[in-house]
Amino acid sequence: MTDLTTRIEQAVEGEQRELLFAAAKEIWTWAYAPATVDPDLWAARWVKFNRLLNAEAYLDAAIMLVPEDMGWEVDSFDYTESTAVIYGGGAGPREARAGTPALAILAAIKKFPKGGAK
Repeated sequence: MTDLTTRIEQAVEGEQRELLFAAAKEIWTWAYAPATVDPDLWAARWVKFNRLLNAEAYLDAAIMLVPEDMGWEVDSFDYTESTAVIYGGGAGPREARAGTPALAILAAIKKFPKGGAK
């Protein structure tokens, strides 16, 4: 588990934007390097992601980071902690708990090999 994953699991609601952006840089740099993807697609993905962050649509932004061949589920039993499970991609499910549904999804993604990147 990386330091970023630990930070995500221990974060509070006000840290979502910063952590989502940091994780996106890690995940998308590995999985969607500009050398292997159409530059317009690369730019459009980042524009959409940043618009979601600016709108404080953190759950939607986190879902954008889930690899396309994986599924996800989130449970929020109270207002202090959420649990997310990410599954698929040829690996067993990964579960994580964090302060918000968006952070729980993000922490579960980061528990996969290469932090969710292919």
